[in-house]
Amino acid sequence: MLSKSSILARPGWSSSNFNLLLGEPDERRRSGPRPAATCLYTVERVLAAESSALFSTLQQKVQVKTYRVMKGLVPPSNEFAAPLEDMPIEIVLFTMERVSRGAIGQYNATRMENFATRWDFEHYNAPGNEDGATSHWTDRIMVEYTRDVLTRYDRAFEAKVGAAGENTVILALRNTVYHAIAHTYPRLARECFWQLDHSYG
Repeated sequence: MLSKSSILARPGWSSSNFNLLLGEPDERRRSGPRPAATCLYTVERVLAAESSALFSTLQQKVQVKTYRVMKGLVPPSNEFAAPLEDMPIEIVLFTMERVSRGAIGQYNATRMENFATRWDFEHYNAPGNEDGATSHWTDRIMVEYTRDVLTRYDRAFEAKVGAAGENTVILALRNTVYHAIAHTYPRLARECFWQLDHSYG
């Protein structure tokens, strides 16, 4: 389930289009001493709204930075080399506070306990914070959110090369995506490179 604040942190959403696209929540949940219940919406419903023609019409415009895979990372003889190098990779430009709100929503969406909170990120962003464990954890879910939600490229192409077992192409794309995120959001650069070193390949 996603809260209204975490949905509004996603690309394209705004207070003016929210009610038109979603309306009444799927659930209202009370937590702690807060007098008002939190309005929650299913992930499936949010994704369906984002795929709708109405969302395309009403979505709030966002700024992006565009990157491309460096030429030569995949041999020219590979049939996927040219489309890979021609494919734009866009990273949505948000404030770190908005990235953190979106990351909280994505992290909490499928959890039943141990939720992320704004306090986690306020502590993370506090001047002089040297809490390595907290920093790594918040960085991790922010990078994952940026990769999954704020990064735009041809996912069908990615699935196709994955199904074909083209590991060289997959690695070139993955490397470019993480470097693009690191360049766009320098605060997340260390985590991007950590994930590159400890993941696929």
